[in-house]
Amino acid sequence: MAKKNNLSNYHQIGGVLYHIGNAEPKGKNNFYVKSIILEIHGMRNGKPTTDWAKFEIKWEKNMNMTDPYEVGDPVVITFNLGGRKWKNKEGEEVIFNSLSVASIEPMPPELTFEEEPKKEEREEKDYSQYIIPDLLKDDEVIEDDDLPF
Repeated sequence: MAKKNNLSNYHQIGGVLYHIGNAEPKGKNNFYVKSIILEIHGMRNGKPTTDWAKFEIKWEKNMNMTDPYEVGDPVVITFNLGGRKWKNKEGEEVIFNSLSVASIEPMPPELTFEEEPKKEEREEKDYSQYIIPDLLKDDEVIEDDDLPF
């Protein structure tokens, strides 16, 4: 059995809302799921790329989380990465992954995709509440890493 750690299982990512689904009942006990798809722009090998990630909003009480937003809005999603094992009728083990939305916030204007802020502008702003890997450059070293590996 793997040793449990204290690392958070919550992550953030910015992108553009590509699809907002309808709330659909699943199973019992007022369990509802709404799917949303985020279009994520990035760079790979020096070329612009676009990826899509499907997230779930769970439980009826959370279905209004998307009400302030429309398809095309730039947002920052905080989500929980989860997974489960399950055995099908044939006894085969199946693994399911889930990206469960914890919150959706409008993307701050200075973090939009139009152009990357200049280094001086990044240093003036407090981006600490967002995970923005593109803003970390090769010449910037992160000291004080407390990861166990």
